[in-house]
This record gives sequence, C-alpha cells and structure tokens, in this order.
Amino acid sequence: MQHLSLEQIEQDTVRLFLQIYQGNEIHPEPYIPTAIGAVWKGGCSLIAPLIIELFEAFGHTDIYHMPFKARSYQRPGENEAVRLDGLGSFKERLTPNDKVLIIEDIVDTGSTHKRIMSELSLVTENARFAVLYWRKDKHKGGIRPDYFVEPKTDWQNFPHEVSDIVRNERGLLIPEGIAKLRDRGGAYVQVADLLELQRKIEAGH
Repeated sequence: MQHLSLEQIEQDTVRLFLQIYQGNEIHPEPYIPTAIGAVWKGGCSLIAPLIIELFEAFGHTDIYHMPFKARSYQRPGENEAVRLDGLGSFKERLTPNDKVLIIEDIVDTGSTHKRIMSELSLVTENARFAVLYWRKDKHKGGIRPDYFVEPKTDWQNFPHEVSDIVRNERGLLIPEGIAKLRDRGGAYVQVADLLELQRKIEAGH
C-alpha cells in the first residue's frame, strides 16, 4: 500500500489539469468542458475543486459542476454491479452539445468508469474521464481514462481515507493502523489517541 500526501495529490491534480487544458497523447487538443461531474468521495476531495478553480483562473467561470456517488456491489452468484446516486440529476442538465468531464481519484477495474460513460453516452457523445491514477494491472473491459497522471500497480491510500488504515477487513481497529495515523502528526495525534481508547472499548478492555 502506498500512502499519498496532500502535497502529492495537489501537485498531481495540477499536472492532470495541464493535460486537460493543453492536451495529451490521447487528445492533443485542449479540452474546455461545459460540465464537470465529480465522483464522490475521491474526485470531490481536492481534485475536482482545484481543477474547477484552475479553469476559473483562466477565465472559464461558467462551467456547470456537481458531485454524484458511485459504488460497486456484488450479490452471491452475480456479476459486479455499479450503483450511481445523483448522476440522473447531473444528466438532466446536459445537452448533446455539452462537453463533459468526469473526475475521479483512481480507476482500477474500470467497472465504475464504464458504467458512468455508458450512462453519459445516452445524452452526449462528448464525455471524457480524468483520473490521477490508473491501475492498469487490475483494469478490465478495455476502457482507459482519457487523462491520467501515472499508472499504479499497488493499492493507493489517499489522505481522506482514514478507516482503511485503522480498521482491518473484519472492521476491527488495529494498533499498527492507529500508529500510522499518529505518524501524520498535528491534530491526527489526538485522533489517534481517541481511536486507541475506542479500540480498547470495542475489545472490552
């Protein structure tokens, strides 16, 4: 697992914006969206707000933007499915002439990416997907993001992801995870102290 810092996320977000604004190997021409959809939580944490601010700094102040939630789930004996909450409201504001940009922190299997783009294709043919990182090793379905800063081959832990650090797969608080949170310093030290008390309570100590 790789732990990402806020500074790294910020710098990579600026790099992502430059790809969109100036063009990249996939899309050499600049892309100025008329609508931006941010996938909750990752795309909304810092990435989408900063990209929107950068567009506004260059005078593009009329971009419509809103968040929506995407989550994967799998019932026994069924293929993985993706549930989208709020995308319908976003689609209602779109026209066939809109240039849409969807922002997310990372793409792994690509199932969420594929479902979102499929839904948007019902409204507009001009929609693109931008992410900081792309898990090419886990990718399925042959769909690649239009913009990404770099490929990754291991699990990425973002600064806003705390529970993934401090709790294991069974949902139990773990000392080593709390220690990692404490290592972030500052106010996280107090949070770690409170979590250590919570761990003892949950363990019945």
